Amino acid sequence: MDLSTPTILVADPNRRFLEKSEAILREEGFHMIAACDGLTARASIQQRDLSGVLTNVDLHELSGWDLCRFIKEEHDPDLPVILMSSEGPDVMRVAESVGADN
Repeated sequence: MDLSTPTILVADPNRRFLEKSEAILREEGFHMIAACDGLTARASIQQRDLSGVLTNVDLHELSGWDLCRFIKEEHDPDLPVILMSSEGPDVMRVAESVGADN
């Protein structure tokens, strides 16, 4: 991997979604790191220099909400985080309260 290639962490329990995301991101010129649960995602965030995070709110071990809160409060408040959810529009208020980017 070229060190200048932007790296995105995608956290989602659905392996098929991760595979499709990787294909799309690679085609767009990104390197992707996959995580199937929140603890793995958190460890990857602490070990890597990332350009952004895309996470499902419904992760095992550590929720996407808590992962976002960790990033914004303890890791790097400037790291862009996008939260995904199948819930309705009310989720946006909660996402903004934990620091997700709009």
